[in-house]
Amino acid sequence: MQVGTGNGNASNTIQGDYNFWFLPQREDLLDVAKGGNPGPTAYYVKYRPVFEAAPARSPGQPDLAGRYAADFALGAQLTHRTSGRDRAAGRHLLSLARSVYADAKTTDVGKIVTA
Repeated sequence: MQVGTGNGNASNTIQGDYNFWFLPQREDLLDVAKGGNPGPTAYYVKYRPVFEAAPARSPGQPDLAGRYAADFALGAQLTHRTSGRDRAAGRHLLSLARSVYADAKTTDVGKIVTA
């Protein structure tokens, strides 16, 4: 369930998002240029790497799929209002929730992460 770079590395040549105490949207404002503040060690805080959830075209872990499906379903509930555009957006998010949930691995799963 990794979202950021966490602690960075032991030598602090790569800082992680745990090194900073501010809202995530402030990360876009970091000056990661050489000589900037905080400088290039925070590059992966500003430009978060992508972590592969599962190999291409393979079922994802059910715990991760369940969380993403729940996120999309909540978004669907929040945007599904009376106006046409909001209802369409809500239907789209609900479709994404169903798709993620349907693609989850359901056999031979082993241990899963819960919170």
